[in-house]
Amino acid sequence: MEIKLYPPNKQGTGQFDNGKITEQKPIGFPGEGSEVMRVGPLFYWAWAKADKVGYIPKHPHQGFEIITYVVSGKAEHGDSLGTKSVVGPGGIQVMQTGSGVWHEEGFVGPNMEGFQI
Repeated sequence: MEIKLYPPNKQGTGQFDNGKITEQKPIGFPGEGSEVMRVGPLFYWAWAKADKVGYIPKHPHQGFEIITYVVSGKAEHGDSLGTKSVVGPGGIQVMQTGSGVWHEEGFVGPNMEGFQI
């Protein structure tokens, strides 16, 4: 068995809405700065935080599932299929993107914290 450690400086980072949402990406997409690109079937894992309210505008996904887990605050979701949802602390949203969907997200604080896989 081999165990590898990846401190924060070996992980990717990002931000949305002029820094209102910040991310640390233990597993990131190519070009996002993480040394880990894939672990088995996992190809993305982000830890996001928003002190108040931050939004990610509409963007497309296709052919995979996205799981959002909210630690504190809430995550708002709207998509091109007409789905609107709000997830609170301890809640999980699973989005199956199939042949394609556009969606937007709001991370609402105070002190919103959550994971996306």
